[in-house]
Amino acid sequence: MIAIHFGHLCFNKPSGEQSILMVLASKKDYSSMDDFISKALIYLETHENFCDNWSDMYKNRIYSPIDDEEKRWMKSRLDEMNQRISIAYVSIINAVYIITPE
Repeated sequence: MIAIHFGHLCFNKPSGEQSILMVLASKKDYSSMDDFISKALIYLETHENFCDNWSDMYKNRIYSPIDDEEKRWMKSRLDEMNQRISIAYVSIINAVYIITPE
């Protein structure tokens, strides 16, 4: 499992408060999305760089599908880092909200 945090200085306009935290792992190592997320939260809680009460923050997970508009928004956040970081990825096939967005 790998965790990568992109803080505000990674973005083309570093004056904001935006950040992205990604946790990556092989899909074959987990029986379900919930299994992956549960283990990812534990990983973050036990890692010295990310420790926080992640499991409590995400205990009421909803797994609500994200529509095409939100997928475009997610892609635009990644594109806003293109002057500092290159991220190669294929189209977003599936994405869900883990908690209700605010």
